[in-house]
Amino acid sequence: MKDLMSAKMRTEVDLIFLELAKKSLAEAERAFQEIVTKSRNHEKVNIELFDNERNNSLITIMFSYFALESHINKIGHDRLDAELWKEFMDMPTKKKWVLFSVLLSGKKFDKFGDFSKLKRWRNSLVHYKECEFKELVKHKSGTNVSPIYKIINPRNAKFAYNTAKRMIDELDNILK
Repeated sequence: MKDLMSAKMRTEVDLIFLELAKKSLAEAERAFQEIVTKSRNHEKVNIELFDNERNNSLITIMFSYFALESHINKIGHDRLDAELWKEFMDMPTKKKWVLFSVLLSGKKFDKFGDFSKLKRWRNSLVHYKECEFKELVKHKSGTNVSPIYKIINPRNAKFAYNTAKRMIDELDNILK
């Protein structure tokens, strides 16, 4: 019994982030479709639907980035010598993706076009950069909405989720 109690448990946080991003994407897309449908049918659209679309798009974008960051940190922690990991721990995420792929497989991970856009969105939202828009923007429903929708919307959320999923799958294939 003591051995069972002392066994280490592992929570795959990167996979949790990715799963939550996927669920939030589905909810953001559902809310978006409901908004558009109600608008086309000239029905009243509750503000809660816009909030739901926005909030779930935000969760998807942020958790997709967190999944990428968590995944590469998990690989570094698990596969690098403890001393080497300490040296790499505070390195920028993109640099870890390149270095770990080379160190652990001899192959360079270099597909970062989509990652750069996702990181730019994350930084804009977290550090409140580029978020001071002057004018309202038109939602596809025709309603004026906050300019933050230029970043936080289901289209960008889908892009973020697909980017994270693809990058994780591709890195895992390189490291096999």
